[in-house]
Amino acid sequence: YMILLIHFLQRLKPHPLLPVLQEMGDMKEILVDGWDVYFCDKAPKLNWSQCNLSVGELFMQFLEYYLNFDWDNQVVQIRQTNVLTKHEKCWDKPMCIEDPFELERNLGYRINRPMFTFIMTAFEVSHLLVFSSLKEGCIFNRVSGEERDDVIGEHGNSLLTKCRNLAGYPPCFKCGRDGHTPERCLYR
Repeated sequence: YMILLIHFLQRLKPHPLLPVLQEMGDMKEILVDGWDVYFCDKAPKLNWSQCNLSVGELFMQFLEYYLNFDWDNQVVQIRQTNVLTKHEKCWDKPMCIEDPFELERNLGYRINRPMFTFIMTAFEVSHLLVFSSLKEGCIFNRVSGEERDDVIGEHGNSLLTKCRNLAGYPPCFKCGRDGHTPERCLYR
């Protein structure tokens, strides 16, 4: 999820919160085992705008970004601003996330279609639950950023429960039963 977060923050509209380090400064080539591992370690001073979004607003935009991401054709990656396609990588998994250090490694290679559907459904349920939450009679998208963060905090446990109870949630691998994670398995 860290690569998903960095990718999102590099593409935040109207202004990104994180730079793409490989596209900054003097472009050098530093090869290690045949891979170009260069990144700008002395970033030039940038006129970054201050982020006025709350953590809750960033969370909602994160969910919206990935609910609208072109998973059929694109790869999530953090080394360039240009779109990287699955075709270019010869990858065909439902969720493709490029390892920033081993470029031929898809971090999402073990995510099969049912798990991908579960993840996207969890994102959608999270988005709908938080957006439809009421706080003191105000609709969520009409309250301040600080209040949004409070709503997300208040509904966190209920959100996790709803996501765990989704149809198709993978059963506990210890006992094979639905509705809980291996850490909370009572049937060991």
